[in-house]
Amino acid sequence: MTMQDDAYIDEEPSDLDLVTRWARTPSAVTADEGSLPTALAVAVQELRAQTPGATFRLVAFHTLVDGAETARQGSVASSTLDALEVLSIVTSRISSTGVHVVAHTAVLHRAA
Repeated sequence: MTMQDDAYIDEEPSDLDLVTRWARTPSAVTADEGSLPTALAVAVQELRAQTPGATFRLVAFHTLVDGAETARQGSVASSTLDALEVLSIVTSRISSTGVHVVAHTAVLHRAA
């Protein structure tokens, strides 16, 4: 049992809940699929191609560079976890000056 917001809950957060927690805070900017980084846009296209008949709508995305959020659009506060798909593209660059990691994450809502 864990304590959350002064109330006890019977189960630990799911992996999906953990990876979408950032997107549960409201964003003033609506997610726009046209502004997705190319690699993430390709992943969204592949998801749609692999699931014919399903309709997906981008609800949120964000980008982390070396752990710091550099871009965010949309939120998933009104979506249920059961209807979400999460795609993530992570790129690591290693050089003599250090390691740099860029992570792009998209949250899509699957329409019934």
